[in-house]
Amino acid sequence: MKKLFSTYLFCMSLLVVMGQSQIALVDYMKVPEGGNAAYEAMEKELWKPMHQELVDQGACEGWFLYSIPYPGGTDAEYHYATVRLYSDISQIESPLSNLEELFMKIHPNMDVAEMTEKTLSSRDLVKTYRASSWKSVMSESLDGPSNLIQLVYFHVPMANWTAYQEMEEKYFLPTHMKEIETGYRYGWAGWMMERPMGMNHPYQFIAVDHYKDWDQYTKQIPEDLYEGVFAGDELEKRNEIFYETVKLVNLEEWHLIDYVMEMPLGSAGNE
Repeated sequence: MKKLFSTYLFCMSLLVVMGQSQIALVDYMKVPEGGNAAYEAMEKELWKPMHQELVDQGACEGWFLYSIPYPGGTDAEYHYATVRLYSDISQIESPLSNLEELFMKIHPNMDVAEMTEKTLSSRDLVKTYRASSWKSVMSESLDGPSNLIQLVYFHVPMANWTAYQEMEEKYFLPTHMKEIETGYRYGWAGWMMERPMGMNHPYQFIAVDHYKDWDQYTKQIPEDLYEGVFAGDELEKRNEIFYETVKLVNLEEWHLIDYVMEMPLGSAGNE
């Protein structure tokens, strides 16, 4: 079976550090009031089987459906997101060229007009972004995607882009790895915006915190967890560098509803 990730073991045996970058297309969806059930059913019944076919063909690495509960209500910009993962940018356009053929194969008893009407009536597609991963570390015990992820959006001046990545690797990755090792998180991933990109966009980088479930997400971290990770005033120094380098724009909780993927994350690197 084709490898989903190129991996190598870090010094802690519980961790898998992902070495191969991925590309994500993220679609943000807004649903009408009271329309959650209809929208989720549409995604699961119409689009999930087609994404499964693309994964089976090797044209896509995975598809994930998330709910975004906050902010809720009719004034929220969006309520859901779908994420399509690719290992190569050339994969992005190829499924679109034969979308009708793919639909007819998966849904032979439905016409395209009916599918289009069901899709459009269930949600508004607010925006689509493209991002690429530049670093991630995940628990080796992973046997599937994280059920809850926290997205932290950062505005980073262009002159600080390298400094931001170096800061994450030097000052934050060690604490994330300690949390994974001791069961306080499932993983962490750093993503960079590709389209749209530029300083007029509200954020340029996204840090994604992975959690196995709600219990792990809300688990209280003990004050002494990071002893031995940093010496002396390193944590205080880290905070100073953080405030000098980035601006935290937004923080969101995403709850996994459904997904298809090439193979379980826990088998990364295996045939």
